[in-house]
Amino acid sequence: SMAQNMFISRGKLSSLFEKYAGMNMNTYKNSLRINKANELFGNGITDITEVAYQSGFQTIRTFNTTYKKIMGITPSEYIKKTV
Repeated sequence: SMAQNMFISRGKLSSLFEKYAGMNMNTYKNSLRINKANELFGNGITDITEVAYQSGFQTIRTFNTTYKKIMGITPSEYIKKTV
């Protein structure tokens, strides 16, 4: 819908985003979601399922995989280190 609103193709939007942001849109979106998760953990919420859904992930598996890919540790390891 963003591409439609800007009257450009999805491919063009994707290439412009990557050119100026230095990452693809999916990586950017996941980074925002993981930042939100870390904010929730920082606010004392330690239920990983709750944090995953509040961060915009559809499944716990995707959350855990994405979290480890971006942060280098699992959500439970992060909680142990910070809480």
